[in-house]
Amino acid sequence: MNPTKLFYLFTLLLLSTSQLIRLPLQTRPQPSKSSLKTHNIRFSSKQEASIPIKNYLDINYCGQVHIGSQKTKFDLILDTGSSHIWIPDASIQEAQNTFNCSKSETCKMDKSKIIPLFYGLGYAVGYQMVDQLDLGGLIISDFSMISAFALHAIQLRNYDGLIGLSLGRYKQDFPTVLERLKENKLISVGSFSMYLGNGPEASGSQTGELIFGGFDPKYTQSEFQYVNVRKETETMYWSTDLAALGYGVSVNLSSLRNVPVIFDSGTSLLILPEDFILGVTFQAGKAGVSCEYVKSEELYKCDCSAKEKLDDLVFYFGEVVLKIPASSYIYTEDEVCYLSMQVLDGQIKVDNPVVLGDVFLKNFYTMYTADNYTVGFAKASPLTKSVFPMWTVYVGGGVILLVVAAGIIGYLLKKSQKNKLHNKSSYAEWSSRNDLGFTDVEHLEHSQY
Repeated sequence: MNPTKLFYLFTLLLLSTSQLIRLPLQTRPQPSKSSLKTHNIRFSSKQEASIPIKNYLDINYCGQVHIGSQKTKFDLILDTGSSHIWIPDASIQEAQNTFNCSKSETCKMDKSKIIPLFYGLGYAVGYQMVDQLDLGGLIISDFSMISAFALHAIQLRNYDGLIGLSLGRYKQDFPTVLERLKENKLISVGSFSMYLGNGPEASGSQTGELIFGGFDPKYTQSEFQYVNVRKETETMYWSTDLAALGYGVSVNLSSLRNVPVIFDSGTSLLILPEDFILGVTFQAGKAGVSCEYVKSEELYKCDCSAKEKLDDLVFYFGEVVLKIPASSYIYTEDEVCYLSMQVLDGQIKVDNPVVLGDVFLKNFYTMYTADNYTVGFAKASPLTKSVFPMWTVYVGGGVILLVVAAGIIGYLLKKSQKNKLHNKSSYAEWSSRNDLGFTDVEHLEHSQY
């Protein structure tokens, strides 16, 4: 390749990646078999009341951030259904990672502001604090967070806390991460994208990436399709209307029509109307798959042949139609299979919507844009068998860039020396100079309302 063209490509590569802030996503190892209800990974935060959403371990995605002057590392659940960041205080003895504000030179704790956080199976209480937040090398110097000093029925086995990525804020003193990044002009576009990685065999490894300010086309197998979401004057969630639910090509199993739905990465399951779930189990029976309700788990247990015999679930958002296969909505634990669906209690409304959690989202590369109130969906690329830690990608990429630069310089030096050769009478003199050349050388959080 012409070295000039190579130089321009090299420059373009640097410019195209300069606006993106990337956080590697990691799928946590699955705990040993027990009641799925004990693995609640969905959170709601509300001072006065709560609408609890129970979540059972299907897929749990965390992103790594650093907090405080000492850059304490935390693996936080990524939750598009809430806006707060909370981490365990040093007084939480059962937590693997805790935060001690007194050891951070940049931390300010306000113990006059006690924030209660209510969850589906318990609650947390914490102080409001302000400290620096490091998102993949991009630092917000004074971000408001919650330091939880008391937990009830919340077991921090596979995560250290939560980072909220919702559309809107709950309170003026708790702006969202996206709002602060845009406000501080750290990103030029108020958006982020998430590739979760649909590969249970890669549990415990890096499977995806969270990118603030843009997206990476390598994670897509199709063009993005966009749905409009409600503005935060109506709801702070990434919420839209679900026109209809279908199963397979033409079967509509629910009376549901144009009801509110939220896209919530902090929820593992699909929270759906009961008539639809019963319809799926009926279709399973017609396909020769036995499903029975397990009261202790509040889930339907099915023959594992369901992954091959059941049809796609179809979600209609106006002109946008999205499908997920049975392999995504059948959860397997210790060779026992379940429908990854929970019955939505009560009447469907804006504050009690249908919830599409990771069972749905892992099939798509999703892009959330607050600037124009949209969520985009592209078919996700399959997870590669070799899952490398993010540092290897960066190091490898740096080595490649150095090699390219060295190659260009070497090529130009050699070309210059060859030109000089024509003006030299001695080949030996040019040969000695040529020795100097270069050698060839990667939950529905219902806030305070």
